[in-house]
Amino acid sequence: MIWNISEYPHPTNTFSSQTLDFIFVGYPNPPLSVIFSIFSSIQGWLKLDQDNVALIHCQATKGRSYMIMASYLTWTHEYQSVIEAFRKLCSITQQHVDLLPSQLRYMDYIQEILNSPPQTRKITIHKIILDGIPIIEQEGTAVRPYLQIFRNSELVYNSHSKDFPPVSYYQYDISIAFDMNLEIEGDVLIRCRHLGKDNKPLTIFRAMFHTAFCKDLVVRFHKSELDGAFNDDRFPDSFNLDVLLEKSVQSEDDSLQQLIVLNRNMNTSIPVVDLTGDDEEKKEEFKKENDSDDDMDDYFKKLESK
Repeated sequence: MIWNISEYPHPTNTFSSQTLDFIFVGYPNPPLSVIFSIFSSIQGWLKLDQDNVALIHCQATKGRSYMIMASYLTWTHEYQSVIEAFRKLCSITQQHVDLLPSQLRYMDYIQEILNSPPQTRKITIHKIILDGIPIIEQEGTAVRPYLQIFRNSELVYNSHSKDFPPVSYYQYDISIAFDMNLEIEGDVLIRCRHLGKDNKPLTIFRAMFHTAFCKDLVVRFHKSELDGAFNDDRFPDSFNLDVLLEKSVQSEDDSLQQLIVLNRNMNTSIPVVDLTGDDEEKKEEFKKENDSDDDMDDYFKKLESK
């Protein structure tokens, strides 16, 4: 059985339909709820027959696959820590696998969940500050940024509109602020794009996180914790993304804890994968929000194909 987390569905006749497609459009890795569904379905398949084999595949860097495999081996108590399992996998396969900061963050989440499952939190984002100016254009305007925030692959905030075009910032500026009043919970993707001189958008960084782990009123992501920025010299080393919360309260939703308990008790069932309802419709909506660009931009395609 193949667990396909590449975001590109297999044709139904490929591999005699022995494939489970997981669609999470535009995310660097599956959302937390999906990750534990993958775990339980792998466990169910392997327990059906001792000769059963589980195959995991993603895109060029193998990052998603290694993240899922390392996390699964920790979930089944083969290893005590996710990072230990990851290093062992790289050693066994003699592969050097580079993980994106968001993937490393979710490995930390999984480790924390296995030690002590957190309660889902609902947060209200009051402001997001870019502390530092990335030099995307070498002459004149350094950057014309705008923010997009996604939940369940749906755009829930966009600072760019006809009435509010992106503002130009220069090398001598200090910071960039985006005011908002956005209530949100669960898996969140923040994406920052630059509107170039040709009015074509370019994704310059992104960060995926889960609100269950937002316990302070300021959530700071350093440059090293941002996909796209962490190895980009156009960002100063002191660059930070600060998410200022108006409030962070415990949610009545305890599905994260229930999911972990249920998954640990599942032995043989393989769940039907339905993450986004009509996947094709969801992809089309996502692409419309991205103008004519593919969901990851050429920039991230190059990053993930190295």
